[in-house]
Amino acid sequence: MANSQHTGVGGGVVFIIYDKRRNGTKKELVTLIGRETAALSARADMFDSNPAAQLTGPLSISVPGEINGYYAAWEEFGRLPWATLFEPVIKMCEEGWTVTSSMGISIKKAEKTIRNDKYLKEAYVKGDDTLYKEGDKMTNPKMARTFKAIAEGGPKAFYFGDLAKDIVADIQDAGGNLTMEDFAANKAVWEDALTVVLNNGNYSVHAAPPPSSGVVVQFILKVMDGYNLQAGSFNTTEQKTLLLHRLIETWKFAFARRPQLSDVQFTTDTEVHWLNKLQNTTYAEYIRRKVKDDGVSPLQFYLPDQDDNTTRQDTGGTSHLSVLALDGAAVSVTSTVGSLFGCKIIGNRTGIVFNNMMDLFTLPAKGNISANHIAPGKRGRSSVSPIMVRDRDGRVALLAGGAGSKRIITATSFVAVQNLWMGVDIADALNHARVHYQLRPDVVYYDKQMPKDILDGLKRKGHTKFTLTHVKYPYLAVVEAIDAKTCLKCRPTDSFTSCIHAASDYRKSGVPDGY
Repeated sequence: MANSQHTGVGGGVVFIIYDKRRNGTKKELVTLIGRETAALSARADMFDSNPAAQLTGPLSISVPGEINGYYAAWEEFGRLPWATLFEPVIKMCEEGWTVTSSMGISIKKAEKTIRNDKYLKEAYVKGDDTLYKEGDKMTNPKMARTFKAIAEGGPKAFYFGDLAKDIVADIQDAGGNLTMEDFAANKAVWEDALTVVLNNGNYSVHAAPPPSSGVVVQFILKVMDGYNLQAGSFNTTEQKTLLLHRLIETWKFAFARRPQLSDVQFTTDTEVHWLNKLQNTTYAEYIRRKVKDDGVSPLQFYLPDQDDNTTRQDTGGTSHLSVLALDGAAVSVTSTVGSLFGCKIIGNRTGIVFNNMMDLFTLPAKGNISANHIAPGKRGRSSVSPIMVRDRDGRVALLAGGAGSKRIITATSFVAVQNLWMGVDIADALNHARVHYQLRPDVVYYDKQMPKDILDGLKRKGHTKFTLTHVKYPYLAVVEAIDAKTCLKCRPTDSFTSCIHAASDYRKSGVPDGY
């Protein structure tokens, strides 16, 4: 509830889990996709006459998959009773919580939208007609009732029962087209983790398959793996400039290939080809040879045969959590409602902030041949990219993920490169000034903390278009990570290293917690 503008039961979730199943004796590595699904009546051309309806509003809502995802994870790996998990959040909704800086900033940024909607205003505007701000105390009795129903009835309540009827009524009252049949069709999907091996350090990087973009982060790390980066090679202005240049060039190739991917449940032979290719060492080496250390190439140079020509950089509504247990079990999980406050609709009966995940699909009307077109029950391609990195002995070395739409991919890969190979402390890696590039638009976005001499160095290498931060957002993504690698002062135990460093990005005022 403290970040309902970013995440919640009106959205979806992706897990990477390394743990023992209930009554199991050996840890297993699996991924779980509890993402949103398109209506059974959805069709590829449904937004041709009104493309704006795909971005926001009632028709942009997909069936939320979050509760199915959490329940599936709990069924296989949970220890506590299901209802117990909801006690803290129910109490928080009833008794109140303190508005965080992130929520306060988000409410202020969305003021016009909030004031123009009766139920958003009811939730985020105080009785004296002022916005809730950082430090204020909020309650949400509607969500308390919703969480109680989920605690008592599990996913059956959310997808089949009286609560489901209320959710569908909320959506249809707002003008949406989702039905009870659509909710009944949503399922969480277990998938084998995608795994690539990095020769530098002999790490294994694990990610969830599409619709997650984890394979894109893996591809970036595979390309960067061949540079044999090491501690001490990220100290000088020249070293930092060269690294950022190589990353930007690699990101160009990565984002040019991302349109070839879509929901793994709907994969064609062409998409399987690209999914395999992005994990292939030989292909990563081929791409790395195309990167010029002293310059850039025309955009067409980076493109494969297909491209979705997307230029959208929506503000992200996403949260990430990395968890490492005493016995070495780990979870990397990213949850989202899409854009900030999702579709900008909150349920009158339920208090749920609904997603705008239909916006993740690519429209045929744009004249492209992307794999990511709308289909009944399909999940739109997402930027969420939780990763889990293990060392040669199978111990968890790094957990990471982020929030911030396409910026998740660039920020997570930059943090991983620094921490895995260049000896940068995880907190310093998260807090370092960043750049972001996604091929289209042809612009390098940068944090205001980025030193001028590095920007000047990038310009000398041929990067000519720069924009300070994101045009609608105060920061370039937010990353949360745990570094559990053996450090010089530590020795490994039977389960994992005795030295664990957790960090939350200062850009969202997060703080790590532990045992």
